[in-house]
Amino acid sequence: MDPRRAAAAAEILDARYAVPMHYEAEQPDKIAGYAEVLDPEDEFRTHAGRRAHVLAVGEWLDLAT
Repeated sequence: MDPRRAAAAAEILDARYAVPMHYEAEQPDKIAGYAEVLDPEDEFRTHAGRRAHVLAVGEWLDLAT
């Protein structure tokens, strides 16, 4: 699922938070035909809007707030 589709899924599900995962610039074992976007983080933020919470490695999101 690309960032745009992930953001659309979050909207359809009316998710309070949307946290992208499983994306990296270098993935030697990518599925054939899969095309990575240039800046997945920026594209996700653009399409997910207020739901987007891009976390640094090891960072937590407090879902109680």
